[in-house]
Amino acid sequence: MTATIETYLDVLEKRLVVLEQLSVGVRECQSAVTAMDLDRTLHAIDRQEKLCQKIRCLDGQLGGLQEALKAESGETIEWNAPQTLAEYLDDASRKKLQLLLIGFEKIETDIRRLNRVQSELLSRSRRSVSSLVNLMAHWQGSSEPRPMLDRELAPSSAGK
Repeated sequence: MTATIETYLDVLEKRLVVLEQLSVGVRECQSAVTAMDLDRTLHAIDRQEKLCQKIRCLDGQLGGLQEALKAESGETIEWNAPQTLAEYLDDASRKKLQLLLIGFEKIETDIRRLNRVQSELLSRSRRSVSSLVNLMAHWQGSSEPRPMLDRELAPSSAGK
């Protein structure tokens, strides 16, 4: 069971690292949106999507490891419930788990805040673009172009 627990802690650590990368990615996307840099925005969104896929993959691994731990211990193990896993850990592993859980709490709070900010930023951007599109669709020049008279088109004779 020790090998399974070590693998479990390693996957938790990888998940924390990916969440930290996602946090950086959301900040990069916000910067790109405020700079109105469409290429950077699309790149940042693509990066976020790839990081979310990694998180889903790691969550699948964690689920498999939880099942293995459950089979080995006879108890249901949840990654965010250290009291369930703590009794099976040595002191160093218990400390590592506690630090990981603190890290998860901080990064998840940060990502939730960043997501709210980004959502508001994108909502405002949509309203601005919508207003601009409406303005351009209904815009007509403030004055009609003045038609040119025939005499303005004819070359003037010098010396008259």
